Amino acid sequence: MVLRGEQGYESFGSLLPGRNYSSGSYRFGFQGQEHDDEINGSAGTSYAFEYRMHDPRVGRFLSIDPLAGQFPHNSPYAFSENRVLDRIEFEGLEAWPTDPNAGPVTQADYQQFALSKSLELTSDADIKAEFQDCADACMLIPILYHQERGLPLVMDIGGKHLDSNDPKYQGDAAFSDFIEDVRLSTSADQLRNPAVSTAIPSAVAEPGDLMNSGGHANTFLGRNGPADEPVQAMNASGMYYGKGSLENEEGTGPKMETYSGTWAQTYRFNFVANAERGNPIERMDIRQTPIQRDTPEQKPIGRE
Repeated sequence: MVLRGEQGYESFGSLLPGRNYSSGSYRFGFQGQEHDDEINGSAGTSYAFEYRMHDPRVGRFLSIDPLAGQFPHNSPYAFSENRVLDRIEFEGLEAWPTDPNAGPVTQADYQQFALSKSLELTSDADIKAEFQDCADACMLIPILYHQERGLPLVMDIGGKHLDSNDPKYQGDAAFSDFIEDVRLSTSADQLRNPAVSTAIPSAVAEPGDLMNSGGHANTFLGRNGPADEPVQAMNASGMYYGKGSLENEEGTGPKMETYSGTWAQTYRFNFVANAERGNPIERMDIRQTPIQRDTPEQKPIGRE
């Protein structure tokens, strides 16, 4: 893994002198937001949140809060409601608790989780040794999101019905059985089924989305520039047929890779796509119906 930058921040996002480094190729910084250094002519002095630009030197947004009418008690320019110790800023609209279990889970929360968690997974030797099937690696993000956020995870996929609330999956030891059943029921081809994920233009892909050809899939993490620039993804390669199976084929566990352009169709899990921006994700529902294929000769692509 290449270190593209390391920053230290003051409370509102200003860079700490002598405690930051950037190669210049990584565009994101404070709270995972893209920095725009052209506005003020120096690094880390302006951040592009979804709805407003933020100047960390004064701890204020440069335009009025689009939701100002709903929060008459707040300044329309305040960053994170001036609560920078126990809150983070959500898209330039409102403050969120820093405790992930205290606030709503949304598209933005899932996408930020996918990005940060992938960095952990690709650095974990045990994970890299165990999860070498591409579909398994893609499912790691939603499985861990379910575990850490406490959301129900339901899957009808690969001929099986899997429900995280099933009594047999309760308890830390039993959770490993749930992961095993998910792994044995999932393939790259199944993950692109319309009942599981929605095809989206590659230009709007966000962390946690899937790049999937049917024979191989990986987790999209970001791109280094415009839509036609190289993209970064979490990738794995190998085949898995169950614990101890002699048919298991060793491959490469989750690792960061850069691709020149999008090599496959991009998809978004339906439980993420169906949560309108800003609205909570209340249930992780991954359901599947049989894929309708163009010709009877075309057979499902095997696990990758």
